[in-house]
Amino acid sequence: MRALSPDEGGRETKRVIPVAPELVQKTIRYLPHDVRAMVQVQLLTGARPGEIRSLRWSEIETSGDIWQYRPLHHKTKHHNRERTIRFGPLAQAILLAFKDRDPNQPLFSPAQSESARHAAMRAARKTPVQPTQVLRAKLAAKTATKRDRTPGILYTRKSYRKAVARACERANVEHWHPHQLRHTFADFATRTDSLDLASTLLDHSSLRTTLAYTETDTRRANDFARQHG
Repeated sequence: MRALSPDEGGRETKRVIPVAPELVQKTIRYLPHDVRAMVQVQLLTGARPGEIRSLRWSEIETSGDIWQYRPLHHKTKHHNRERTIRFGPLAQAILLAFKDRDPNQPLFSPAQSESARHAAMRAARKTPVQPTQVLRAKLAAKTATKRDRTPGILYTRKSYRKAVARACERANVEHWHPHQLRHTFADFATRTDSLDLASTLLDHSSLRTTLAYTETDTRRANDFARQHG
């Protein structure tokens, strides 16, 4: 069986350093539409990259003021533990921009992101599209090489990292990768509240190897999401 990567919820083999929030903010403006939202939601929730990449509307419980997402596959599932990711008001506002997408398909999609980019370009256009521009677009489509790939419906671990890397290059900042966002959240949660709460929010089993979270844990986690998520 293939070992899971850290992005997919597998064991981390070396210490991951948090990325500075200021660095993320400098990069965000250069990210594709959907990747920008993925990064923002990760920062607000501490979710693993793989959990955000596979997120679907149908998996989000929206009945309470704190939305909850319980991934089917996660790092501590073999301990019979339930993984809960909480979406507070800030994360909810980001997710609502994607409410019209297929609830059973990945919420964040390269194809959908590219479509949103073209729509924004059309909306920003101040002059009508010229016939010569339409002709050039058609010719380009006909002469496209086999290497040209149609954007897929799901961001892979590689494509997510590459999108962030490209944005870092365009922003002329030090490169960082999506898994660092989880550690940035952990650092913030620890400084804002406590290491214990950070463990609850991040589903770390080291502090509570086989114990279920208590009612107090859940309440504190929801309160944190309500204030900061």
